[in-house]
Amino acid sequence: MKKYQKRNRAAFSGALFCILPSNTFAVVLQFFKGDVLDHAIAGEISTTIKYALLLISCILSEVLFYYLYRLCSAKYVAGCTRLLKQDVFCSILDRSYVDYKRRQQGEYIAKLANEADAVKDRRFRILPNLFDIVSKIVFVSVALFLLDWRLALITILLLTTPLYIPKLIEKKLQKAQADYLKAVEENLSKVNDWLYGFEIIKNFAVEKQILSKFDASNDLVADKLQKDSLLSAVSQLITTLISYLSYFIVLAFAAWLVLRGKFTAGSFFVAIGMIDQLSYPLISLAEIIRQLVAIRPTCEAMDEFIAKSM
Repeated sequence: MKKYQKRNRAAFSGALFCILPSNTFAVVLQFFKGDVLDHAIAGEISTTIKYALLLISCILSEVLFYYLYRLCSAKYVAGCTRLLKQDVFCSILDRSYVDYKRRQQGEYIAKLANEADAVKDRRFRILPNLFDIVSKIVFVSVALFLLDWRLALITILLLTTPLYIPKLIEKKLQKAQADYLKAVEENLSKVNDWLYGFEIIKNFAVEKQILSKFDASNDLVADKLQKDSLLSAVSQLITTLISYLSYFIVLAFAAWLVLRGKFTAGSFFVAIGMIDQLSYPLISLAEIIRQLVAIRPTCEAMDEFIAKSM
């Protein structure tokens, strides 16, 4: 899969170039929120207006750069997917007739459609998001250290705990994903064979028998999909519960700093904003890790499939 990423590195670099200032503005505006609140409480109207204007400027800049990031990211995903499907189709055409007949036609269709789209959604689309989230985590972590090093350490230690969940169930995630894709492939192969013999089905009036076989195959696909989704939901549930528990602990510590006079109202407001900026990306990062772990065997199988005819 790396060669597709390399050939679309211009779009990927553009996405990275745009997301860095977007995340920078997202962090800076949190500090401006605190400044607006502190100066408003102090009754400093002109200073409050100045920081409010700076806040609006940061918000507009963040939105603009994020929009450009989405455009570049979409171009990168589309480019990688196009090249992957092109190579899969060329791999099919380059095979000898004997080699081609070793697989059912539905398997080739599954490679070209279902599996290629799975790689698109769980690898190509994930990678720009991964950089977005990691850069945001880094920027927010640095900002938290500037705000209060104790709060930063507690926040990072607690909120990174959910990242280990996907690794603990790595083999189960990969198996569930592989079983689902295999069931889809077998189902498409059977459907292709049945439709190829459509004339025979009509001549011998065996529609009910074929429908019964289709229902059994289709139910198997649905069952595998449900198991894959269930494992994903369990992983997400555990991750979210741990994240929210960590969030409340950090929130309590920030409140304690206010009571001790270490934080102003504005600083507390900034801290809450920073914690929000960090907690949601970490939850998303855990999900991204889960998807990358699950799709790895499929990517390897696709590379092997393409390489055999080249």
